[in-house]
Amino acid sequence: MNVISTNDIKASLKAHGYEVGADDDWLIENEIKKIIIDAKNKTNLNELPEEFEVFIIDMVVASILRIKLVDAFGSLNSNTDDDRVISSVSEGDTTIKYESSKSQDKSSNIHRVIKDYNSAYKQAIIRFRRIRW
Repeated sequence: MNVISTNDIKASLKAHGYEVGADDDWLIENEIKKIIIDAKNKTNLNELPEEFEVFIIDMVVASILRIKLVDAFGSLNSNTDDDRVISSVSEGDTTIKYESSKSQDKSSNIHRVIKDYNSAYKQAIIRFRRIRW
């Protein structure tokens, strides 16, 4: 596998609406190392195949978005219907309306991206995993 470029990570973060600052370089490099070690441990491979590179990039982006989400909103709540504020309830034919704010919507979108990337990463781990004897 080629070395993961921090520029690839920055481009992907920018595509998700996050403006990368100069102070994010260390965080990006650290997350790349952590995700690669995690992938090698879970797949039992000494060297990851080149096809795995895109999953590493996605997981690094998901990890950084998760960290920034916690910094911005204070939690990783997905803002599902269970934890949003109810604005009105009707009984006849049952209608429930939820309050929505832009910050909740943005948090929900980021959470969905993180969830999708995690799911794809887990499937890639299973696909490339080698049994250790």
